[in-house]
Formats: sequence, structure tokens, C-alpha cells
Amino acid sequence: MPKVSKRGQKRQNSKPEMKYLRTYIYVRLSEKDGGHGRRDSIYIQKQICEDYAKKHPEMLVVKVYADNGVTGTTFQRDAFEELMEDVANKKVDCIIVKDFARFGRDALDAVDLIDVIFPTLNIRFASVMDEYDSANPACVEDRTTNILKHFMNDYYAREVSEKLVQAHRLSRERGEFWGSRPPYGYQRAEENSKKLVPEPEEAEIIRQIFYWYVFEEMSSYDIARELNGRKILGPEDSYQKRKWGKELEKRRLWRSDGIRKILQNPVYIGAAVYGKTKQMLAQNIPLQMIPKEQWEVCENAWEAVVERAIYEKAQEIAKERWRDTLDNWAANPKEKQGADGPFKGRIFCGHCGRRLGRGRNGGNEKHKYMAYKCPSFSLTDHTECFRAVNEIYINQAVKAALRYQIQLAVESKKTYGAEFYQKLELEVAEKIKSARQKYEKYGRKLETLFEHYATGLLDCKEYQEIKATYQEEQQAARQNMKQIQLRGQHLLDQVKARMDWTEELLKYQRFQKIEKGIADRFIEKITVYSKDYVEIVFWFGDLFEKELEKELSNMEGGLPYAV
Repeated sequence: MPKVSKRGQKRQNSKPEMKYLRTYIYVRLSEKDGGHGRRDSIYIQKQICEDYAKKHPEMLVVKVYADNGVTGTTFQRDAFEELMEDVANKKVDCIIVKDFARFGRDALDAVDLIDVIFPTLNIRFASVMDEYDSANPACVEDRTTNILKHFMNDYYAREVSEKLVQAHRLSRERGEFWGSRPPYGYQRAEENSKKLVPEPEEAEIIRQIFYWYVFEEMSSYDIARELNGRKILGPEDSYQKRKWGKELEKRRLWRSDGIRKILQNPVYIGAAVYGKTKQMLAQNIPLQMIPKEQWEVCENAWEAVVERAIYEKAQEIAKERWRDTLDNWAANPKEKQGADGPFKGRIFCGHCGRRLGRGRNGGNEKHKYMAYKCPSFSLTDHTECFRAVNEIYINQAVKAALRYQIQLAVESKKTYGAEFYQKLELEVAEKIKSARQKYEKYGRKLETLFEHYATGLLDCKEYQEIKATYQEEQQAARQNMKQIQLRGQHLLDQVKARMDWTEELLKYQRFQKIEKGIADRFIEKITVYSKDYVEIVFWFGDLFEKELEKELSNMEGGLPYAV
């Protein structure tokens, strides 16, 4: 008997190794995304794509590319171009997007990539929400439908943009006002809501503002304080009173920046201004600010409330004062640093809601300290707002709150780690499978029922009665299946969010100082009422303080039957 090589047997019996696909995820949002609360946020898109990859063991996620605040009508996007460089360098085996629209609304280029270039380079492409995967033969066969989706995305973006451009052009020719709310000092004409006429009381205040600024040399700050002292309603409150017939409980104060906007607005000499911003999806032009010199001004569009000579004099005075401010900054460069700080743009007064300013406070130079100041305090004597709160107290509050959240994350990891998530995922899948089987059972029952009717075992009346019962039970089973799916996905999302934020928080376990990077990553908003009362809102909300155990146990049977 010839000898058989054992080595050969091992080779024949061994399982083939799985070939992993180097997978890249691409996400995009047209408007700048500041957090995770939106249904279509960068964070949610990333989670959807990562969950899809987990369901396909061959997909090994290498990198996530994100374009935040970039229109999909152009492929000139930083992250997208980096992805295409990796494609050109043959680093990519698979690309996942949430839907076709995230990838791009430019139909011709998008279809060319998905339908021609990617298959040529042997790159697998998946669009999760469109249920498209180029590895699925059914998707390849249905390529016409997928191409049509691209053209519809492209057509929608361009058609809407083109119509808006035409509508704005016609309105300018007719001297119409298309804003959502008339500027302070004006109201809509009764005979034509697209025409503006002066509102008598507000127009008189506008004239008073220009008079103080030009003839009495009052600053915008002085004017705001004077108006607040006289308890004159500001633009927002005045509009609300005219619209609803009553004043708001909490009055909004006049502010110096609001006064400056009034002084610089040519609407008060009867001119309509168009083209301050530009955005044309039809021509792949994203939203952009247009220089004042290029604005389109239509003279005598409506009745002026201020004489042109006074308005032009106000512009001259504003330029002179601005030059003086620049000279002062140049002479005192350290003063400009006061506006910086880790909480810039996210710290507010708890009494008036205004954003706090940061600057030096105290008497002589030796005892000066950095503090957060409420601008409303100096604008009126009738306010609960504070003059200043030492930055030390804010830092102490934020440090304590963040350390508390990190401690909660440490405890959460012990209970709700990857092992728990996998177990819960299996239980959810089993529950959904069982519910689906119950629902599908009624389809077979209805088929059998019809056979009995067709063969004469049941008469028409019996058939109709039993059929109605089965359909009612089938609908109940369908609703139950949907509820189980929703509850299960909600729980999985909760646990996954905890896991993700836990890993992020644990990176900063040993932090000593609140720097801007930490504030940007975790803090959504800080509200200051006093040095002893500070509220901090994190991007992840109360995720770690939610009683997840209670939520799980409320489901039938507790954790083993969580859904």
C-alpha cells in the first residue's frame, strides 16, 4: 500500500483563511455639525456604517473620512479627495457610505465612480440605507434603479437652487422684500405684504439713534444703555408685541452690536440690499459671504426714515472710531488676548442668556485676574446679571464635573463592555427572529385557509370570518415585531454610545488642566448664574447617569429577556 503524506492531509483538511477587505468609511454633512443630537449627524452616519461593517466579518475598517459642512454637489472636498488618493494608491478594497446622497449629488461623476471606476479597480461599494452592495448580484442587476437615484439626487439639488435664483431675481426687479421679518423700523404694507412702510414708533427710535450717534457723539454702547434705561423695547420684543399683542415676561436688552447693525444698514435710507451672501447649488457654489462693495443696492425701494446725509455721516464716524480702536489694540497687544480661553463661544449668562466675554478684571496690575463678564450688566441698572466671575471658579466647576463623568465611565465599562454588548446583540437578534417567525406564520395560515375554501372545505362566510381573524392577528404580530425591533435597536444604541464615549473619556483620565481641545471635545454649553452655581452640559448629555439597568429590567423578564 503506498504511503500517504500526512502533510498533504493537513493541507487538504485545513480551512481557507478569510480574505479581509481594507474598508474605508466616508461620511458627509452639508451644514456644520456641532454635536451628536441630529438624526443625520456625522456621528450617526459613522455608527450606521460601522454597524454595517460589523455584520460583514470580511470588512476590516481602516479609516473614517468625514467632510463636515461641505455640499454634495461638488467632489472638491478635502476628505473625499484624500479617499480618492488612497483609491489611486490601491489601499482600498471596500467603501461604505450611509446613502448615495452622502457620497455625492453630482450624478454623472458619482455614477462614473460607482458603476465604472470602482468595479474596474475591484473595489466593493456599499450604501447602507439604499440597501446597495456591489458584492450582491441583485444590486448589480438592478443598476438602472441605482443610477436613477443618483440623477434624482442631482436633479433635486440643482432644480431647487435654480428656481430660488430666478425667484430672487424677479423680486429684486419689483423691489420686493422677501425676508421672514421686516427690519426694525418697518412693517409690511397692508395692500402688499412684499412692500415695506415705516412703523411710526420704531421709525422714531431709529431717527433718535442716528441723532445721538451723529450729533451728540454717543457710542453704540452709550446708546444701548440709554435705550435700556428708558425701558424702550428692543427689536425682538417690539416685533413680538406687535405680532401677539403682549410683551414677553423677560425683556431682551438693547446691545451695542445691535445698534451698530442699525447704523450701518442702508435699509433706513430706503435702499433694498441684495447679494450679501451667495449660494448656487445649480453651479456648485457653496454658501459664501460677499464683500460690501459687491452688494446689489436698489435705491428708493421704500420710504426712508433717515436722511441720506445723516446716514453717510454715521458711516464716516464709524470708520474713524474703528481706526481708533485698531490703533489702541496695536498699542496694547496683551489686551486682545482676553477674548481667548478654552470656553470661548460656549459659556453663557444664566440670567439673560447672553454669551459671556472674557477679560482682565481687578484693580491694579498686580491684582488683575481673568474673569468672565456678562455684557448685560453694564447695559442697564435693572438686571440680575453679574459683573464678573473669576475664571478660577469656572475651571473648578468644569474639572469637578468632567472628573465625575470619567468616574462614571470607568464604572460603566465594568458593566457595559464589549462582552455585554455582544450578548445583548445576540438576544436582540433572537427576539426579532422569534417575532418575525410568528408574523410569517400567519401568511402560511392564510394560504392554507384559501386552499380549504377553494377545495370546498369551507363556505364563503366561514372563510371570510376566519380570514378576518387571521388578518387581525397578523397585523398585531407585525406591530409587535416592529416594537421589538425598535426597542432592541434603542438598547443597542444606548450601550454602543456608552462604550464609545467611555473609550473617549478614559483617554483623559489623568488630565490636570481644562484646555481648549478638551472643552471642544466634551463640552456643549456652560451656563453661569454665580461663582457658586454653574451648569455644564456635555455633548453626551446624561448618558452615564441614565439608569440603564432600570431600562433593561423594565423589559419583559429583565436582562435575559431585555427586549
